[in-house]
Amino acid sequence: MNTTTSRPLALAWFLTTLTLAPGASASASLDATVNALWGDASWVERYGAPPTVRDSADARVAVHLEAVLVRLRDARPPLSAHTLTKRATALDALEHYIRAGEFPRNIDDHGARSEFIDHRGRLCAVGHLVAVTAGRDVAEAVDAAFSRDNLFAMVTDAELSGTGPGVTLLAWAQTHGFTPTELALIQPSYTRDWYHPRRHTNLSVGARFGAAFFGHTDYSNDFEALSVDHDPALDGAINIMWEPGVHWGLGLDFGLFSNLEDVYDGTDAAWHVNARVEYAIPVDWRGALDVMLQAQAGFMFAPSSPGSFSGFNYSLGLGLSTNALRYVVGGNLRLDVRFRHHLLDGGSESLNGYDVIATLGWEWRFNGNSFF
Repeated sequence: MNTTTSRPLALAWFLTTLTLAPGASASASLDATVNALWGDASWVERYGAPPTVRDSADARVAVHLEAVLVRLRDARPPLSAHTLTKRATALDALEHYIRAGEFPRNIDDHGARSEFIDHRGRLCAVGHLVAVTAGRDVAEAVDAAFSRDNLFAMVTDAELSGTGPGVTLLAWAQTHGFTPTELALIQPSYTRDWYHPRRHTNLSVGARFGAAFFGHTDYSNDFEALSVDHDPALDGAINIMWEPGVHWGLGLDFGLFSNLEDVYDGTDAAWHVNARVEYAIPVDWRGALDVMLQAQAGFMFAPSSPGSFSGFNYSLGLGLSTNALRYVVGGNLRLDVRFRHHLLDGGSESLNGYDVIATLGWEWRFNGNSFF
C-alpha cells in the first residue's frame, strides 16, 4: 500500500471532513459524547439540545451515523471511478447497518471507549463495513488487536509497526475510498451501560414483603433440645442502598420475620438490621431485566417472654429486577429468593436455624446529585 499518494489532497479531504460537522459538540448531561470528532453535534442539530440519560443509546448512535452517512455521501473525494464504486457499496452497507440497529454494548469499562466487536458478537459500524466488504475474518483479526481502541490508535500502530491488522485496516480503507479521519468519524464511543437506570443513580430506597416457604430451627436449653420445621411465615423489610455504578450496591436492610414463635412459645417477630451488598448482572442494557446477586449479614433480635433472643444472621440471595413498570409508577419491581441462617442466644437457651424465603419488592431510585 502506498500511503504517500496524493498527501496534499488527502490532508485537504481530512480537514473538509471535520468541517462538515453539523454543529458544536456539547453534552454536560452524560459522561461522554457519542463520537470523538463530532461529539453529540448531530443530536443537537436534530433536537436542538444535547442528549440526556433518558435518551436511548441506540438512538444516539443511529442519529450520529445517519448524519455521518449524509456527509460522506455528499463528499466528493478525488478517487477513481472504481474506488468510488467500492466506497458507495460500503456506504450502502452502513445504511443497512443503521436500519438494523444492532449496535455494540460496553458493559464493563468505566470510561467511554470503542467496541469493535462486543461480547455478543455485535460489530461496530466500521467493523460491519469491513466484515461486509472484506469478510468477517478480517474484522475479527482487527478486533483481536484493537477491540477497544479508536481509529487513530490503529493508524499509529500501523505507522509504527508497518505490519499487522492496523496495516490491513488502512489498506482496506484506501481500497474502499475512506480516510482514517472518516473512519474515526463513523466510529462511536460507548460509555459503560449508558442508559441502564443504575448507571446514573446513587441512591435507592426499597421495600419487600414475602414468606418463608421452608425453614428449620434447632432449639436447646439446659434440659432439652428440639428440632422444628417451620410453618409458612411472613418476611418484610425496607432497605436503603448506595449504588456507585451499574453493578454494585451497598446498604442497610431493616426487617422482621414472624416464625420464631413456632420454636419458643411467646416469641414475637424477630427483627434484624443487616449490612447488604448486591451485584447486578444486566440482561437487558436498559434495565428491563437484571439478575441480582445479594448477601446480607447483621444483628437479629427476637423479643419474647420470659426471655429474649439476640444474635447473628446472614443470607444469600438470587433475584430478578425489572423497570418495565417505571413509566406507570416509577422504580423497579423485584423478585428475590434467599437462604438465611440465624444463630441466636437467649442466655441458657439458643436457636440455630435456616429459612428459604421468597419476597416481592419495589425500589425507588434517586439521582445522588439531588442530595449532595
